[in-house]
Amino acid sequence: VHAVNVTYPKWDPVMVNYTRTIIDLARDAHAHLMFVGNVYNAGIPNNGLINEYTAHAPINEKGKVRAVLEDMILEATQSDMRATVMRFGDFFGPDIQTGNWFVECTKTLSKNKLTVPGSLSIAHTWAYLPDAVKAFEQVAAVRCHDDSLPNHMVIPFAGHVFTFQVLHEVLESMTRTPVKIVKQPWRIIGLLGWVIPLMRDIVSMRYLWNHDIRMDNTALTNLLGGEVQHTPLEQAVEASLPVCASEIQLARCSG
Repeated sequence: VHAVNVTYPKWDPVMVNYTRTIIDLARDAHAHLMFVGNVYNAGIPNNGLINEYTAHAPINEKGKVRAVLEDMILEATQSDMRATVMRFGDFFGPDIQTGNWFVECTKTLSKNKLTVPGSLSIAHTWAYLPDAVKAFEQVAAVRCHDDSLPNHMVIPFAGHVFTFQVLHEVLESMTRTPVKIVKQPWRIIGLLGWVIPLMRDIVSMRYLWNHDIRMDNTALTNLLGGEVQHTPLEQAVEASLPVCASEIQLARCSG
């Protein structure tokens, strides 16, 4: 499994070098390489939908690096390696140790605030980690044991798609408290980008909050022969808010 990631400023050349090493290891071990992909390489699809055939069309440096990584994997499968790229949206869920946008947006919920990086009405694609892991395991089980399938496959994971308006309503329902909407301070982040490369890279990904970009589950359901696990949104959101679990439970018990 190739799920290695580093901070944005180190992607080039660190991610390229890591991927080259992982490909070599997989080839030497005659192993099937499972790669955790994202939507960066696709840019802004014309119809807003990413499927297994969507071509690379990156609009920034991070997207270009992701396209290079996937091309490296594709090239390796032209000879003697098998690989699967499973494409996910932004992860959210319980016990995620690395930084993620869901935590960034909800970390002030204890103060009854929700930080919003884009329009309230534009939907965003998320991957609830328990659902994503389950689907990933199921795909790996099929891909690693069925040699009749192509050497290289791309499998998008539709996940959860919701607007911040919907998230705001879910949070107010859970906490039974008015939640104030606070806009992401993009101007400040942009200014910081002049001296902090990470901030500059974060601004370059802002387009993801300004466009409704979704993924087609067809390749996934066709491969597995049916629908995949999909946790109800309210349950997924609550499980992703460990710092607020006590407040949420108190609100429910006092209702």
